[in-house]
Amino acid sequence: MSSYKIYNLLDLIDSVGEEKVQSILCDFSCPLNKEIENFASRNAIDFSKKKISITYLIMDNDYNVVSLFTLAHKTIDVNATPFCLNTATLDCQ
Repeated sequence: MSSYKIYNLLDLIDSVGEEKVQSILCDFSCPLNKEIENFASRNAIDFSKKKISITYLIMDNDYNVVSLFTLAHKTIDVNATPFCLNTATLDCQ
């Protein structure tokens, strides 16, 4: 049975070095969405270093990337539109 672990991209760079992480990201394949593949190999490290976003790699026991996700560091202006926190919908009335 396979088990998986989530790695923060910047922590991984600190552990094994940027060159190794870049190689890992270049080997990542996402046939259903080439845009994700391109982001991983071309932008993930730079965006993480610049704190634009942070990427997390989901790896199997053999340290193969099976998936990844990225969280963007963006703010939203909740004062611009009425927002109801208890139902997470716009305009509660």
